[in-house]
Amino acid sequence: MWFLFPIWSRRPYVLPQIKSTIEIQRPKRYFSTQLFGPNNKPLSDIKYELNLGQETIAGQTDGEGRIHEPIPVDCQSATLSIWPNSDDNRIKKTLPVQIGALDPADTVTGMQQRLKNIGLYQGQVDGEMGPMTHSALKRVLNEPEKPETKELHSTNQGN
Repeated sequence: MWFLFPIWSRRPYVLPQIKSTIEIQRPKRYFSTQLFGPNNKPLSDIKYELNLGQETIAGQTDGEGRIHEPIPVDCQSATLSIWPNSDDNRIKKTLPVQIGALDPADTVTGMQQRLKNIGLYQGQVDGEMGPMTHSALKRVLNEPEKPETKELHSTNQGN
């Protein structure tokens, strides 16, 4: 406790104690993606589990096939398990996911990063529209001709 002695008084003046609470906001980071089936329709209302290593988040995609979950700021990889058939829990698909900043989806490196995140591209992220990139795009788009004419959604960011 502090005491002040005003010049005009000989009695000490006691300063009131001030209590304050400091709240520190932790940075927020989210895993956001949209899932599509082989017919290019959103996988809506399907069960998923996002395994972050020490933590597993379970949920269900929304009506647009989206997943949006808070994750630790330092998380760099995860495993996403989905059950596309709600009638049969034995059918499960598991995908490794790399989490981090990605280049824009309309760039070749951005497409390669997103394709790599969902396990369809095993090559180097080099910005070249080579045969491995074409093959991965054909698989994800289910179209044998001109895969670069389709749009790879920016919602496949994983961050």
